[in-house]
Amino acid sequence: MRKVKLVADTSFKIAGYELWNCHEVIVRRMRRAKGSSDVEALHRDKNVCTRQPSESFLCLRRPRKVQELPKEPKKLKKSHTKEKYVLGSGLVLAYWLYNRVTHFIGNYTKKYYVEDFVRVYPDGSAFCPLAIKIPRKATDEDIKNFLNHSKAYKFASQFVKRKKVADIGCGSGYGCEILKKAGALHVCGSDISDDSIRFAKSRYDAFAEFSVQNITSLNEYPDNFFDVVISSEVLEHVKEYKMEQKAIDELKRVTRRGGLLIIGTPNTENAGTHGFSFDEIERLLKKKFSQFIIFENAVVPFGDAKLLWDKRIEDGKTGTVVSENVDLSETFIPYNVDPKLKQGIKPGRIRFGSYVVDTHLLHNTYSWMILAIK
Repeated sequence: MRKVKLVADTSFKIAGYELWNCHEVIVRRMRRAKGSSDVEALHRDKNVCTRQPSESFLCLRRPRKVQELPKEPKKLKKSHTKEKYVLGSGLVLAYWLYNRVTHFIGNYTKKYYVEDFVRVYPDGSAFCPLAIKIPRKATDEDIKNFLNHSKAYKFASQFVKRKKVADIGCGSGYGCEILKKAGALHVCGSDISDDSIRFAKSRYDAFAEFSVQNITSLNEYPDNFFDVVISSEVLEHVKEYKMEQKAIDELKRVTRRGGLLIIGTPNTENAGTHGFSFDEIERLLKKKFSQFIIFENAVVPFGDAKLLWDKRIEDGKTGTVVSENVDLSETFIPYNVDPKLKQGIKPGRIRFGSYVVDTHLLHNTYSWMILAIK
């Protein structure tokens, strides 16, 4: 049987199968499979799954150790094919129903409560929330994603010396350690996930004060309290519930006058609908801030999405472009893609209001990096 090349961000075993977050086209083809000949045709297909996790579905496959593609596909027993198809289709349907129901409730109540993303912890463990939280070992893509997220904190750490700092959407809490060790006077971390805050308290309690809170209702924090407020890779998760403006309102509320808000969120040119376009993020910021700067992500969009980037350049609708020193070995790159980096001003120090920004520390491969002064 030929090996199907899949690019996925999740994989864990259930009853001897591996559960993959795969391209919906592959899933549709599995749904159409009626016999061994159709399944063999699927495995002969050389299409590659490169769709973003937020637009993907789940499917099953047997763990394989095939290194080279054989010339002739191996025949499958009809009974085994049917068992595999039924089990795979059942899980696909269950996950689809779970997603639709929870997101419908979230949209109806305007309350973000479902964890619809993969959490990775600094010890290399992870879990993918379905109806239950199933622990698994982090994949190579997970680790690369984690490394990129941690570099957002290293960029933010240049502003925190002797400051009161909040990390909103702190996850497992590792960023709070980075901020405290960078010289922050006091660090508070909050996240909607009970599991993450439990982990954070067990591992990083000496560096920060942790609490379970939603980005849209930070009730435990008073007005104008923090000098620096950070929220990395969170805003996109509430956008689908149309609560991004409320999140911005809360982030601004807890920031003191003259304080700095730092936001990282994906560029839709790289992440599909799971993020913000330039127009969307600029419009969101203009409603609340007179001083802000949007740093472009470093990687040029792939495929047809590059046309959107070219059009923005033509129309003059771009953020600040820095020729970043990106370590591509620590960056997730889709299969069979030759990545290109955006070229702009040389990394260095730039003045932003009363702040000096060292852009050498930028490493935002796929996300906007935003600074705003209250």
